[in-house]
Amino acid sequence: MRVLALYLKEDIERTINGKKRIVKCMPGTDRAICKALKEKGHEVTKKAYDPEKSLKLEKKYDVIFNMCDGLEDDVDFIEFKVLKDIEKTGIPFTGNSFKTIKLCNDKRSIKKALVKNNILTPNYQEFKSSRQKLRKDLKFPLIVKPVCADAAVGIYSDSVVHNEKDLKKKVRRVLKVHEQPAALVEEYIEGRDLIIPVMGKEKLTVLDPSELKYLRSFKSKPKILSYAAKWHKKKSAYKDSITLTKNIEKRFSKSLLKKIKSTAANVYRATGCSGYATVDARVDEKENVFVIEINPNCWIGPASDTAITLKKNKGWKYSQLIDKLVKIALKK
Repeated sequence: MRVLALYLKEDIERTINGKKRIVKCMPGTDRAICKALKEKGHEVTKKAYDPEKSLKLEKKYDVIFNMCDGLEDDVDFIEFKVLKDIEKTGIPFTGNSFKTIKLCNDKRSIKKALVKNNILTPNYQEFKSSRQKLRKDLKFPLIVKPVCADAAVGIYSDSVVHNEKDLKKKVRRVLKVHEQPAALVEEYIEGRDLIIPVMGKEKLTVLDPSELKYLRSFKSKPKILSYAAKWHKKKSAYKDSITLTKNIEKRFSKSLLKKIKSTAANVYRATGCSGYATVDARVDEKENVFVIEINPNCWIGPASDTAITLKKNKGWKYSQLIDKLVKIALKK
C-alpha cells in the first residue's frame, strides 16, 4: 500500500556544537507510526505539512496517514486546515472528518450532541463572563474547564470548586489566562475515571476501558487528571496518577462492562466519528455511566491508552494497531 505520512514539524531543543538550539523535525510519535507502517509492508512517503501552502501531491497514494493532530493549543486551527486540504484530494485518510473534528473541538458542541442523543452527561452551564449567575439546578462541587482546549490544557488541581467565590475566580482564569470564548462549568462526578478507546466506521471495535487511579497526593484533593498530572513527570500528581488496564473481569462486572462499551459506541456515533477516538467517562457508586467528552484523532503513540490496551488484552503489536487504522480508512 502506498501511504503518504503527513505530519507537522515540531520544535525540539537540541545541543549543536555545544549550544542549545531549537530545531524543527518530525515528532517521535510520527516516526514510530512510520516505522510501524513499514513493518506491515507499506510503502511510506513522509511529507511535512506547510500551513502556508496548499497540499500538493507529486504522485498518487492509496491512503493518507494524517498525523497532524493532537495539537495542544491550536489557536490557528491548523488541524482544521489540514483536514480541509486532505479531503480535497479525494484520497482515503486515517482518523476523523473535518466535520467531526470541528464539532468535538468545542466541548459545548459535544455536550449538545450527548443531550440530543439522550446520553448521560454531567449537568453543565456555559460561562462567558465571571459575572454570570449560576443556575439553580447546578449543584456543587463543580469543575471549571476551557471549552476549546485539549490534552488537559486549562485543568488544574484546584479546578474543582465548592462555592460561588471560587467559581468566579476559576472562570476568570479560563477566560483570561487561556483566552477562551467561554468556560464550561459542569457538576463534578465523584467516581471511577475511565478512558474507552473506539475505532471503526460502520462496524466498531470498542476496547476494554483503561481506569485512572489516583494515589497518595490525591488523598485530600479532587481525583482529576490535571495538566500537571498528565504531563509533568517530576510532579507528585504525575507519579500518583496511574493507569490500570489488566484484570478487567475482576474490576468490572459483565453488566457494567457491557454498559460502558455500549455508551462509548453511542457517543462515537453521535459525534460522527469514523476513524478512532477515546471516550472519557465517569462511573458513580450507582454505576451510572456519565460521559465527560470524546477525543477524536486521539494520541496513538506506542504508550497511548489505545496501544497499551490492545497489547495487554489482545496481544497486538503496535504495528497491528497502525495497520488497522489504515484498513479502516480504506473503507470510507
